[in-house]
Amino acid sequence: MLADDLTALLDTTRDANTPDALDEPSTVRELNPHWQQSGTGLPSHTNEFGYMAQMVESVEPVNPAQRHSKKQKQKRGTVLAKEEGNYHVSELTRDKVEEDRGRLIDYKKMNAQRLKEECRYCLDGAKADRRYLISLGNHFYLTLPTISLCEGHCQLVPIEHRVSTLDCEEAERTELRNFKKSLSRMFDGKGQSPVFIETVIRLRQYRHTYLDCIPLPVDCDMEMCFYHEMDRAESEFKQSTKRVMSTKGKDLHSVIPKDFAFFHADFAGQGGYVHLIEQEARWNPRFGLDVCGGLLGYDRRGYVDRTAFDPKVRNAFLEGWQPFDWTVML
Repeated sequence: MLADDLTALLDTTRDANTPDALDEPSTVRELNPHWQQSGTGLPSHTNEFGYMAQMVESVEPVNPAQRHSKKQKQKRGTVLAKEEGNYHVSELTRDKVEEDRGRLIDYKKMNAQRLKEECRYCLDGAKADRRYLISLGNHFYLTLPTISLCEGHCQLVPIEHRVSTLDCEEAERTELRNFKKSLSRMFDGKGQSPVFIETVIRLRQYRHTYLDCIPLPVDCDMEMCFYHEMDRAESEFKQSTKRVMSTKGKDLHSVIPKDFAFFHADFAGQGGYVHLIEQEARWNPRFGLDVCGGLLGYDRRGYVDRTAFDPKVRNAFLEGWQPFDWTVML
């Protein structure tokens, strides 16, 4: 009897704890009229997972393998719809590129024109200093620098705005060789030998190139000194194994390509050595002048500032140059 009473009591408790035996609150029925009794106890317009059926039907199934497919991305943006019609994105992109390229060319022309106007080496520019002009050819001119290292220090400058002598045409290179030969003859009569140095760095700034002509004593071993200093320059962080290349008996444009930063030392117009500059930020722009100053026994205090025009300096150079001035034949 006791066992039968316990079994009946457990059955009564189990029936009372089942979900079917629970009463739904009246407040739920009043606040949510869509709530109807179902097997899951959820609203009738939802599925068994509790998601809205309408939202599930509105989403298209996407294969995860094709979600990031390159073809799918290209297919989505192939055609661009407009009111007037359909236009291919590739055609619009091509037109945009051509338009941007035209604007870039115009910007480069405007920027080049602005640089020429502000350049102090362009003779037709507003900042050109013609007071120290010595000789004028068709493509190059000879002038004296405003900051001189020694007596006889002069500069050869292309008339056209050139970034380096590598950009010069054949007629310009021929005229440059004529200037070098005449200057070498003039200094040879004084027991001196000139070195022509060109430093080309920061090509993107579109600077006007020039060559410094510095007369040095004949008995000084200038070639060995320049080779040693050029080989030692950038030695700590230079990547290439061939630091210095010879230009003796060669044209500079046949040794190095265009659009490279370099330093070139030409001894009496017979060629010399060229050094490709890899670390432009570390390179000393006055490297060549410092080497010449060391050969002359000068330091930086040896530079002479001639910003204030002195006609005696120009007349003294002209007196020695006129017998060798080849431009009088032009």
